[in-house]
Amino acid sequence: MARRTPRQQGAERQPWLARAAALGVSALFLLGILAGSMSQCGAPSPATEEPRAIEITITPGAEEARLRQRLAENPEDVGAMMALADLLSNTGRGIEAVELYEQAIQLRPDDPGLRLALGRTLLRYGYYADAEVQLQRAHELDESDPAPLYFLGQVYESRSPPDTDQARAMYEQVVEMAPDSPYGRLARQRLDALQ
Repeated sequence: MARRTPRQQGAERQPWLARAAALGVSALFLLGILAGSMSQCGAPSPATEEPRAIEITITPGAEEARLRQRLAENPEDVGAMMALADLLSNTGRGIEAVELYEQAIQLRPDDPGLRLALGRTLLRYGYYADAEVQLQRAHELDESDPAPLYFLGQVYESRSPPDTDQARAMYEQVVEMAPDSPYGRLARQRLDALQ
């Protein structure tokens, strides 16, 4: 009887491994055939499907650390301030966000985008009077932008008690100014809801 090598002995002891590998290759082959036949049977192909948004995954802690590092290197980097303030606002840290927006506004007081971002954050966290001031200033700085007016409508709706007349007036201006814009559509929805 011939002496067997350790490799031959191991192969004899594990016949299941060879069978599992063959089964896996077969399954992949069948999946390929199935996918090909589905595309021929009327299943939507990537070319005919609706375009989908690209999903970007950012680890908030890592992004926050990166933005803070940028600010440490350049304390007047308004872009980094805005990005960090947005991140903080969206993760429930409104007070920190407001402080950063205010620092950015000190550097660029006539930037309507900064005023709008601060106003939206103040609105989100229930500081309606302060939100109103910032949103009105954003509108004064860029009267062609419907966003400040829409969010002013939101401020008036959110107050206690709500000032629905003022809210309607803001939404009507938005619809008149930019009827086909996203804010125009949102304003029409709010007008319908308020009636």
